[in-house]
Amino acid sequence: MAQCSTLQELFSVKDKVALVTGASSGIGLAFARFLAGQGAKVVLAARRAEKLEAAVKDIKATGGEASAISLDVSKGRDTIAEAVTNAAAVYGQIDILVNNAGVFTGGSVLDDTQEQFDTTYGVNVSGMYFTAQAVAKQMIEKGIKGRIINTASIVATVIPPGTALYSSSKAAVVSLTKGLAAELASKGINVNSISPGVFPSEMSDGIVESAGSKKAQQAVPDQRWGDTEHDMMGVLLLLASEKASAHLVGVNINVDGGHSLYTFNLTDPTSVFEDKLTEQSDH
Repeated sequence: MAQCSTLQELFSVKDKVALVTGASSGIGLAFARFLAGQGAKVVLAARRAEKLEAAVKDIKATGGEASAISLDVSKGRDTIAEAVTNAAAVYGQIDILVNNAGVFTGGSVLDDTQEQFDTTYGVNVSGMYFTAQAVAKQMIEKGIKGRIINTASIVATVIPPGTALYSSSKAAVVSLTKGLAAELASKGINVNSISPGVFPSEMSDGIVESAGSKKAQQAVPDQRWGDTEHDMMGVLLLLASEKASAHLVGVNINVDGGHSLYTFNLTDPTSVFEDKLTEQSDH
């Protein structure tokens, strides 16, 4: 078997075309900027046109190649398919899909509404599924060895109270990733997912900026929230690069500092907080 000559070649996305959904802010925008910085041609897709255009301008100003298309994944299969066709036309193909668009709605299971349910599943599950479907068709048509990366979440398995809708939708993303991977790998398309822990973003600002944020971080094994620019990009590059991810099929990677381990003393569950607070007060 031929060996890659360098690490740069192994993890290269240079001149690949990446479509990033939910790219107007947060992790999606960071993904788009990073891939452009690695030499990929990036199509940013989201609902908010003004934010997209500003992001594209910023990427171009730093020497990257980027374009924007309007895409609301909640609008259904036909709308998504049309947008994906438009995205593929920008640079002639799509090699990488970062399937990142997502929303958080809902609260108590006793109060959630039909509208909140439909919104959550319409974006996080249906939107993700039909975006992957449309991109996979484009890849197969052009004979591309593609990469699809779905953004899930650690709350797919570590479920805080009041997140039944969101958590279950992200559990569906993990399962969906495996189902897509099983079918598409034989066609040269590897599908995997990333499950972030808590990272600063519009969606998680309520947690990051809360009064209990400092205390909550002490329950995470590495005792901090994630840093989007530094903690997410290595995993993204691994899954996006054709050679480095050649034998990764249906994998979900937690990027959470050990949060999903949920380490605590079963006989004294709050001690993980209290001990750390005592240690800090002693120094």
